[in-house]
Amino acid sequence: GPPTTWKDKRILELGCGVGLTGLVAASLGARCVLLTDLEVVVNKVTLPNVELVVGSGSGGISSASGSGGGAGGKKKGAKGINVAALPLCWGNEDDENAAKKVLDEMAPPQKLDSLVSAKKKGGKKKVQQQHPSSPNDQQKQEDNSIAASSLREGIPDILLIGDVAYQHKPGAPSHFDVLLSTILNITDEHTVVMFGTRMRMAASND
Repeated sequence: GPPTTWKDKRILELGCGVGLTGLVAASLGARCVLLTDLEVVVNKVTLPNVELVVGSGSGGISSASGSGGGAGGKKKGAKGINVAALPLCWGNEDDENAAKKVLDEMAPPQKLDSLVSAKKKGGKKKVQQQHPSSPNDQQKQEDNSIAASSLREGIPDILLIGDVAYQHKPGAPSHFDVLLSTILNITDEHTVVMFGTRMRMAASND
């Protein structure tokens, strides 16, 4: 069967371009996928591809705006594919906040306790067998209390970054500082970051 890595996950893609990776993830069962790139790329390349893949039979695309005022779009197709495209310039806090808001509108954020329980199956039985006054039990209860009250608002389960590590001119200013800033602002310790690239130009070694 198809891989289950993406199933029921909230996914955000940086520098999506044509949006191929994110659209495939959406077709494999992601709860939602938010495709982001520069405004000109989203409007001229990404959104047309979203239309082609999702189709036009689900009531149309609603607008979503970044700080630059560029139109994005979100769409849920007849097959349950939940995809949006939005301008996001790395290092731009307004764009990052807009993306977080759209992600939460597409699929409500999960509580941390749901992630903890999914990763620690069987842990609850072990804790119940311990004496209530044990330090280990008290610590776990405190951790669960904090998790239960914590929503991962605006945070994707998976962050996709593909083929963005390149420079055209030797000595050109690096864009990695702003990329890293955005990554840190839209993820937490539970986010899986998938970064894939291929060094095509000598200047990229800078």
